Amino acid sequence: MVPANPEGLYNGRKVTLAEHLNGRWCKTQKANSPYTSFGFDKGHIVAKYGADYVELDLVGLEAEMAAGKSPVVGIHKLDAILKSIEEQPTFPQTTKKYLANCAKKDNEIMIEGVIPKRFLKVLGND
Repeated sequence: MVPANPEGLYNGRKVTLAEHLNGRWCKTQKANSPYTSFGFDKGHIVAKYGADYVELDLVGLEAEMAAGKSPVVGIHKLDAILKSIEEQPTFPQTTKKYLANCAKKDNEIMIEGVIPKRFLKVLGND
């Protein structure tokens, strides 16, 4: 699974986790995001992809990353995402609160980089 822009650069700087989440107002940043968003749903770590849900094998991906064998650059869990939101200097406090609530509701996880197919399973659109 390839993110919008694996390099993640917009205007010469890296797109932040908070900008990725705030795709409504940060459309050009999101279009250059190196992240793929996942959340917990019915005991699975999933992403909505087109009409389907795609499950992520996070345990396997983390093991491969630890062994230095993965093209994934980073796994950003909820605490890091919330910190990115809070530290975003251009977002008003109301936007930060809204994004934080959305991230908490979804138990957001963002994968940075290209995710090898072997860690993904299409679940359909149940």
